Amino acid sequence: MKPEGPESSERHRLVHPAGLLPGVVLLAAIWGMAGFLAFVPLYALDLGLGGAGLVLGLFSGIVVVIRSVGARIPDRIGASRATRIALVLSASGLTMIGLWRTPAGLVAGTIVMAVGVALFTPALFSVAVEGIPANERGAVMGTTSAFLDLAFGLGPATLGFVAAGIGRPGTFLAGGIVALAGLVVVVATGLGRPARRPG
Repeated sequence: MKPEGPESSERHRLVHPAGLLPGVVLLAAIWGMAGFLAFVPLYALDLGLGGAGLVLGLFSGIVVVIRSVGARIPDRIGASRATRIALVLSASGLTMIGLWRTPAGLVAGTIVMAVGVALFTPALFSVAVEGIPANERGAVMGTTSAFLDLAFGLGPATLGFVAAGIGRPGTFLAGGIVALAGLVVVVATGLGRPARRPG
């Protein structure tokens, strides 16, 4: 017979409460990146470039290298600290692209943002499952990762209205603001920081 009761339902729930807050932070971080990937081909043309191939290749290369060579960075500096650093870099890179409206600004901002993106995901998922029993980690990861799909769906769609209203550079600025909001959530909630023991 299959076990029934609260313990069984806890084990099989689709949405785990512990994955919601990390999911919101993931949504904030990826929102701007999704907009970047959607709008940078057109923005590169606006800047007089022949296309966005170099920029996208640079972005992808940095992410791959850091996630391969620097895969242990979140472990060395702490997943919570790595998450905060990654959000600062992502927000800074997007803001740089939106304000420094030249090919050099696009390249420099892309480099900064790519470093942030590369650090962010492994760090956040480490934070998400920290202190979670092994039999619940799959549910937490599933809940958190659902926000990734949400970001890729909503990011370009909502930022399209921004582009229509204030131009394509505004989409990068808006993405930077959303990433900064994610940082505020992390700091305000103490996400990933160990609870203080009473003295």
